[in-house]
Amino acid sequence: MAGLRTDDHPHGADRLCDAGDRVYSRAVRRGRVPRADAEPVPCLLELALLHPDPDDMDWLVPTAPQEVMTRLLRGVYDEVSTSQQRVGAAVAAVERYAGLGPSVVPGAGEGTAIRVLDGLSRIQAAMDEATEACTTEVLTVQPGGIRPEHELTEGLHRALALRGRGVRMRDLYTHVARHGQGLLNYLELMGGSVQARTLDEVIDRLILFDRTVAFIPANADRTLALELRHPALVEYLLTVFERLWRLAIP
Repeated sequence: MAGLRTDDHPHGADRLCDAGDRVYSRAVRRGRVPRADAEPVPCLLELALLHPDPDDMDWLVPTAPQEVMTRLLRGVYDEVSTSQQRVGAAVAAVERYAGLGPSVVPGAGEGTAIRVLDGLSRIQAAMDEATEACTTEVLTVQPGGIRPEHELTEGLHRALALRGRGVRMRDLYTHVARHGQGLLNYLELMGGSVQARTLDEVIDRLILFDRTVAFIPANADRTLALELRHPALVEYLLTVFERLWRLAIP
């Protein structure tokens, strides 16, 4: 749904035009609006934000905001899942073909845009390195339900180091995670340095440091990860995070 567009209103439901925002907001407040009110904003009908009132076709009723958010999240989730699969496939192909030729030692700045981290120790070392270099902001997406205590404890030293340097942190979780006492204790410990929001569903795990380096899992058991420093890839993941953040509940 987020990808739908109209000729006169080139936007999706996540970024309504001002006129569309006013009419849809009015419809939500009042329960319906006259069909004539929506004539200047056909995007509302084409994006399925308004639909005819079955009891009176001269009126339009709004699609529930919760349903709109669910559709938006599904679109974002599908886009990101597809992109992550493509990145993983591309990295696997590069490694396979590179292994067919003679060994070459990369020069300075080469071979660092995408790095495959094999094994938990290498992943943790790379995360620690990124944490030490981080100066402004960390963005994370944590899928699943209630986070196990060992996961929270595992990353606590990094979070405390970041807080000590004044680094801002924003975390996205699922609604279920709100019921975990460990997460509540973690947020209380971190204080104002961490903002957390929740959604019905989030994408796979993602960690972004200073908008320059990202980490994503590369297999199901998370023993393989990708360290991404390619500007276009990082920018794409950042855009996805910000879209989810706007839709999430504080």
